[in-house]
Amino acid sequence: GDVTARPVSMDQMVPSGSVDTTMRTMANPGQNDSDVQDVAGDYFVLKGVKYKNKQCLSENSGEAQVYLVERDGEEYVLKIYYPTFNVNKKMLQAIYNFKFEMVVSLIDYGKVYVDGKNRNYELMEYLRGGSMADYQLNGDLNQFRRIALQAAAALAYCHQNNILHKDVKPSNLFFRDEDHTEVVLGDFGISSMLENDGKLHQTTQARTPIFAA
Repeated sequence: GDVTARPVSMDQMVPSGSVDTTMRTMANPGQNDSDVQDVAGDYFVLKGVKYKNKQCLSENSGEAQVYLVERDGEEYVLKIYYPTFNVNKKMLQAIYNFKFEMVVSLIDYGKVYVDGKNRNYELMEYLRGGSMADYQLNGDLNQFRRIALQAAAALAYCHQNNILHKDVKPSNLFFRDEDHTEVVLGDFGISSMLENDGKLHQTTQARTPIFAA
């Protein structure tokens, strides 16, 4: 397929591949399907390139399983959506084309078969500073202003590109760096696109009630 995600054990032969998925050079990401047998393995193979499965970041999310993976010393986040979760491919393509440092960088996306079921996934940059849900502001007003301005800029950029995030909350705002200076908006799982006539696709996916409009 266009992108193959297939966990393998340490002793299996894996083609090295020649495509660097960290570069945005693929013409049509996310268009073809491929087969995988299980998500529990030492490695994931994406388009012939081997990524080490370092750790599961989340298995209890309502929409996906999230893994920290590594290739050539660089770490990435691999998000594999559950079979019942619908992903808007048009929206993913728009985010893939974003060039804004305050929105998470989507390196690639696609569809795979896991245990006989068709599942969507995304490969993203790893944001090392964690999420705002775990961050202690400790009354620092200057830091509060920096965070608020960057978060607002990220949302404004999305709105200018006809995307509504629809799940803005502390756990979806991340820090790119461990010094907590670069705020990044992530997790567009239930986001929607505004059409040219202003119509909006209403999500039926579960939101976070305490933060929902």
